Amino acid sequence: MKRILFIILAITTFVTAQATPQARDVLFWHGNKYFILPFIDVESRMNADELKNLNRIKTSDPPTAIGRGYSLEFEITNDTLYLTAIKDAKNYNLMESVLGNLYKRPLLDFSDTLYLGYGNSFNDNVWWTLVYESEITVAFQNGVVQWMKDNKNKSKYSRYDHNDLLFSEYIYCNTRWNELNEQTMQTKPIVQLRYDIDTLGRIAEIRILKSSGYLEFDEEAIRVMKSIPGFSVSFVKGEYIPHSYDYSFIFDLERVKSMGSFSNYKQYDNQLLRLLEESIVETKIKYISFSKNTSRNIPLYLCSDGLPSPILEQNKPFYESIGIDNISLCNQKKSQLEVEEVMDIIETRYYLKGNIVEIYVHIITVTEKNDEMLLAYWFDDVDKYVYEYSCETNEWRLKE
Repeated sequence: MKRILFIILAITTFVTAQATPQARDVLFWHGNKYFILPFIDVESRMNADELKNLNRIKTSDPPTAIGRGYSLEFEITNDTLYLTAIKDAKNYNLMESVLGNLYKRPLLDFSDTLYLGYGNSFNDNVWWTLVYESEITVAFQNGVVQWMKDNKNKSKYSRYDHNDLLFSEYIYCNTRWNELNEQTMQTKPIVQLRYDIDTLGRIAEIRILKSSGYLEFDEEAIRVMKSIPGFSVSFVKGEYIPHSYDYSFIFDLERVKSMGSFSNYKQYDNQLLRLLEESIVETKIKYISFSKNTSRNIPLYLCSDGLPSPILEQNKPFYESIGIDNISLCNQKKSQLEVEEVMDIIETRYYLKGNIVEIYVHIITVTEKNDEMLLAYWFDDVDKYVYEYSCETNEWRLKE
């Protein structure tokens, strides 16, 4: 399976989509905490009464990352696997209410292989899973450990394939525009590439899917791609996940002239987050003004759809500081929102176009009627914020 990743310079649009990997269950062993993949099936090991109790703790609309409606905790003691906690969506341990007086249940009928992640983690945007830098493979027979293998530091994280803005800046600012034929560049040559990533995060192979028709432009596109410091490596369930990307490079002379020299480059962490913050704040100022004029007093929420992960958790204090009451996923339904009959939601989308980022922010009024959520846009126009990056000043500036 291959993800098609378009990092486009100038006029072609890169649209970012987000998904939520499922939260892993937890296992404690030798005093260390590990995250389990795959899930251990405990429901098949429960009787009818226990299943009935378990179903009571499941929410009808659980958080995206806990699709089952509950999570589990285990431990290995004297090489034996035990179930030690059953937690609901609010992280309360309901082990006793599900299993009676048992606080620790041995899983002596469990025979399978588990993969335990530990260390730093990151989202693999290709496979929509959570990847840990290290992983232990453990085989069980009748609930007892038979053998284990520790795969240390097999996964590697790179900002360049997790930060669209940083990736685009690097490509745009490391192209040798001044060495290319200006007359040819007026035609905006396009080179389409495909590249594979090896187990060290390097480009193992790069192929031209469609030539620009000019050797120097093809070679420059390949050179820039090969100069990227490194890509992420995902080691999951005992094996490397192969990554292959498609890339389209448009040489746009008009954009080059408007930006000047591209010899300087400075890395910025979380720049996209900052631009989104600025845009959301500007829209909220309009919202406050409108609310005062209309005596509107309704809770304001932020919809996480369209925001890069994991922005919400990392930056939750910022959104709370500007008076946004809650930060939740709102896919045109209640989800986990606990709200009154009417609420307002800030929703945002962004599009990356080379050295341009377009951010669209609008507010939706949501009304509950007959247990359904009805949406209404009360801003006549969606707020649009356009930021342009200069490689000379290493800054993103709002275009008027």
